[in-house]
Amino acid sequence: MGKLREKLKQLYVQILSVKAEPHQIAGGTAVGIFWSFSPLWGLHMLLSLITATVLNVSRIPALLIVHISNPLTAPFIYPITWKVGDIVLRPFVAPAPPISPSEVHLTLAQIFSVAGDAMIRMSIGGAIIGSIVAMLVYLRVLRAVTNARNGGKEALLRGAAGEPPPA
Repeated sequence: MGKLREKLKQLYVQILSVKAEPHQIAGGTAVGIFWSFSPLWGLHMLLSLITATVLNVSRIPALLIVHISNPLTAPFIYPITWKVGDIVLRPFVAPAPPISPSEVHLTLAQIFSVAGDAMIRMSIGGAIIGSIVAMLVYLRVLRAVTNARNGGKEALLRGAAGEPPPA
């Protein structure tokens, strides 16, 4: 737990140190958060970079934060995104027929059908959850960067580094 806390502090200091306007830093962070809930693994960085560029927000926080979605966090993120997508789609789309693990003779069409259904549900759920979390993170980061720029930067950096305040 100590290593995770230290990594989060380092990430926090890196984001606060980005040379950009507070709204651009917060926007970049929100972009990274949004794409981290996407099931499109392997494309997170590219999608974050493109989105941050198009929205004219800082690309550095977007690229740093998007790695919140990784093999350690995926088992927590993706089932939730699937469930939210399933709830949203349930009135409009029939659920995919269940396939038992004992059915080893799946056709390629069945595999793509199940995978495609899951990707659609996870994409919709990820967009909903990602949007909500991104908005909340945007507000929090905007406040933190603004406070840091208004004289509190040294105190925030000292606190993140674990140093005591000056006497």
